[in-house]
Amino acid sequence: MRFLKSIGFEHEEAARVCGRIPAIFGYSVEDNLRPKFEFLVYDMERELEELKKFPQYFAFSLGKRIRPRHWHLKKKNVRVSLSRMLMWGDQKFYSKWKP
Repeated sequence: MRFLKSIGFEHEEAARVCGRIPAIFGYSVEDNLRPKFEFLVYDMERELEELKKFPQYFAFSLGKRIRPRHWHLKKKNVRVSLSRMLMWGDQKFYSKWKP
């Protein structure tokens, strides 16, 4: 909760995220949540509001899912919502935006 509030979530928003994704309590702030947030803001150049719409972002692997898909789309000059980028399986995602 403290981490979510520190990055700009209101108390109620942070509570809702924790209710929807209870596994978040098991994630390390320094090794998991903060690196994902920093990648979102600095590398992906996305806003906090997008994270508020799709907090499930925190449940995906930075190294295995988020980063590779972001760079793949960036090479194609394609920008899609976080949910569209992350929720699709590999086959559907990579067939839509072929390498």
